[in-house]
Amino acid sequence: MAAASRHAVEDSLKHIVSIFLRGQTVNSEIKDDIHRLLCLFAETSKLQDSFTHSISQKIVYLVMRHSDNHQTRVLYEVLLSARLDIHPHTLTHFMDRFTLMGRPDLSMHVLRKITSSGANVSYETVQFSCMKLLRTRFHEIEWYKVQSHLLTEMLELGLRPGIPMLNAMILNAVEAGDYQTALAMFETARIHGIRRDTITYSILLKGAVQNLDEALVERIMHMAEEDGALPRNNELVYSLVVTLLQIARLKDTNILTSANRYKDMLRLYSRYCNIVPLQELGIYFSMGRTIDKAKTLSDPSPKLLSVMIMSFIRLIGRSDLVQALYARYQTLLEQNHGLVAPTAETDHLANAFLFSLGRHRATLKTCPAIIKNMLKPSARTNVK
Repeated sequence: MAAASRHAVEDSLKHIVSIFLRGQTVNSEIKDDIHRLLCLFAETSKLQDSFTHSISQKIVYLVMRHSDNHQTRVLYEVLLSARLDIHPHTLTHFMDRFTLMGRPDLSMHVLRKITSSGANVSYETVQFSCMKLLRTRFHEIEWYKVQSHLLTEMLELGLRPGIPMLNAMILNAVEAGDYQTALAMFETARIHGIRRDTITYSILLKGAVQNLDEALVERIMHMAEEDGALPRNNELVYSLVVTLLQIARLKDTNILTSANRYKDMLRLYSRYCNIVPLQELGIYFSMGRTIDKAKTLSDPSPKLLSVMIMSFIRLIGRSDLVQALYARYQTLLEQNHGLVAPTAETDHLANAFLFSLGRHRATLKTCPAIIKNMLKPSARTNVK
């Protein structure tokens, strides 16, 4: 095939593909014909000479997207055999497809092709493809062993994990109950300057719940402070507080230990967030700790404030105290309190009050009022 005619055929292919493969639904016969045309074009290029030729990546992607599993594998093998230059971004689409097919061997073959091409493996598309491969369970029983082997191969190829890969690695270890490995991975990432995010810490906190270990929560909190992820991260503070609540609910507790667990949550909260809304709600205990008034603390997000209120309801739980809390809470709602009012945007808190107060005859009379207030439009809605 002469150079000029080769480009002419490719242009014709591009035109055919743009017409017939643009939509989501494509006639199966047309799809098969175009697949055969592209494979024939690739094989003819191979017979012409020994040079590596470029090919429109759009053609390859669209044909691959509309191919079944067998056709996808055939297309990949034909393109490689024909020495056609496939862009690393296009290769990641093949890698993702092979992962969905349950063929980690083919996914790793593609990854080796990407790394051998000299492509920057820190590209987000490569990292996300590796993350998907690491998070897909190819074996029901020995999945962790399989994933660990894949990870070892990736690292041997010279991949430096970014956030998506790191989180997948740590999450696999946590879900497998291998928490020490999860912590070791995290520490290694810190040593080598690999960035972490809120999800990374949330994954570690998931392991703390599995181990019912409050000390691990505190350890993770200090690591986050050392990394600079705290104090200015409301989402992470929320995750830390929720973890303590989950551990408290899973452990056998009596009234005294429940109160102490709530105080632990208060200590953590007051380390990073404004305590004024808790004081206004009457659910803050000083615990003898002096608050640095010169230190400006963040206002809590609605969901963080909500979980602190629910923690009081569930861990302190005395019906008379919960009833008094509801009265103060409702007053602040009616005043359209800037921090408290947004917590009423969902029904979670109202349901928590109903569940707690509905269990006791003395406080059951408050429940109709709670339901009535749930059905009323909020002050914030009226302002709009």
